[in-house]
Amino acid sequence: IVQHSADINPGNSGGPLIDACGRVIGVNTGIAAVSISTAPGGPRIEAPSGVFWASFIGELADTLDALSIPYASSANACEVGPAPENRWLGIAILAATLAAGATLLALALFRRNVALAVAHVRDGVSQRHLSRRVREKRRLEATPVSGSEPRRIRIGRGRGMDVTLPSPKTSRLHAELEVRPPAQSSKPLYLLRDCGSRNGTRVFRGGRWVRLGAEVVQPADRVRFGDYDTTVAELLRRAGVPIDTSGTGGEGQCAPDHRLAGPVKRNPSTGEVMRDREDEL
Repeated sequence: IVQHSADINPGNSGGPLIDACGRVIGVNTGIAAVSISTAPGGPRIEAPSGVFWASFIGELADTLDALSIPYASSANACEVGPAPENRWLGIAILAATLAAGATLLALALFRRNVALAVAHVRDGVSQRHLSRRVREKRRLEATPVSGSEPRRIRIGRGRGMDVTLPSPKTSRLHAELEVRPPAQSSKPLYLLRDCGSRNGTRVFRGGRWVRLGAEVVQPADRVRFGDYDTTVAELLRRAGVPIDTSGTGGEGQCAPDHRLAGPVKRNPSTGEVMRDREDEL
């Protein structure tokens, strides 16, 4: 294989490579090209690299000899060369072509990088704006108010929760406990609402855990957030909300157990609420 710099194009394969003296010195075979893409996934441009190949004429001579086809050969060196100005002109044209290709490629990459940077900044600003609006909304919803308006206690493992749960199976904002002030002589109303948690919120009713969406609960009720068990009274205590122990005054109703306002016993290995025999009785 002979490497040369004579310009050939697709379709010239099999044609003769001729020196300045008009002699065939090879058979054109291939082109070394550079593939350039102006955009990701876009069309590709084949740019010549100035390197070309031809099969050496000796290979063709062996075939002609085997087929008994006559030809004339010459061992003399060719004394005629291209004019210097033509050689430098070709080099200048090639350099200009490569420079133009490199400029187009750099411009395409620059435009793509600028577009990606603008999109990244725009998305970041949008996310921060959205996050700020969500935080402000949650902060306004969770702000305790005085008077006759309810107080909302946020429960979860995320930052800024009124009651933080240490279990990884609880959501960042798992549930919300709404404490509504008493109306006239009635007791406060406690409304437990699940906030779209992944593992759900449950209350222990009738000897089994019942999944809830939004339901009225009592301080003595056992509740579960994911795999974390506690009581409504403990949630109120951790949120700093006083528990009404005055009762309703109705006949046949037991006054709430004052011990519910204190910490509950937990299994040190599982974290589940433990009840002693006195509580069960």
